[in-house]
Amino acid sequence: MERENIQKLLDSYMAAETTREEEQLLSDYFSTHRDIPAEWRDFSILFRGIRQYEQKPYVSYRRTIMKWSVAAAAAVVVAMFVIKDPATPSAETSFDSRLPEYYYKAPSHTTFSSYEDIVNEIERSGRQLEDAIAQL
Repeated sequence: MERENIQKLLDSYMAAETTREEEQLLSDYFSTHRDIPAEWRDFSILFRGIRQYEQKPYVSYRRTIMKWSVAAAAAVVVAMFVIKDPATPSAETSFDSRLPEYYYKAPSHTTFSSYEDIVNEIERSGRQLEDAIAQL
């Protein structure tokens, strides 16, 4: 009885008259039975191949590219908010206006003639720094 049923389904399949459920029955039959008649071996190979194809997940490269594009765009937007324009003063550089006047008048470098001059300059700078901190 089963053989007659399978043959009818195969005839319907070849005539493109099967439903998805009938095709699933054929696929299940050929995937589980090992004692397939010789005239059905080609169908067995066909339906096993279809089942293997259906089991493999289809990877859409368009979706993958779209996901990476969205991630890159999000990274650019975040970078725009995190990285500030160097021409715009930020909270870190606004303290310049509170520095004492000697800071702006001091030479960019000083040459010392002795070790004592270096120690004296360090002590003087330390006092000036303490005074500047006290003014805050």
